[in-house]
Amino acid sequence: MQLGLSKTWTIRERFKFALRAEGNNFPFKHPELLLPNAVYNANSANLFGTFTSLRQPFSDPGQSRPHVILGARIEF
Repeated sequence: MQLGLSKTWTIRERFKFALRAEGNNFPFKHPELLLPNAVYNANSANLFGTFTSLRQPFSDPGQSRPHVILGARIEF
C-alpha cells in the first residue's frame, strides 16, 4: 500500500511553501516475496518450491518494512 499527502500554503502572494509526505507499506505491512526456489536438489528436497527471501531495495513498495519520506519546498 502506498500513501501520499501534500499541502501548499501561499505566503504574501509571492512565496509558496509545500509540505509532502509519502509512505510505502504504511500503515499495513504487505511483504512481497521473490520467486520460489525452482532448482530441485535430492539432498534438500524440502526446499523445492519454497520462498526464501523478500524484496530488499529500500524504495520498493514490496518491502516488508514500512517507511515514510517527508519533503518540503519553498517556491518564489
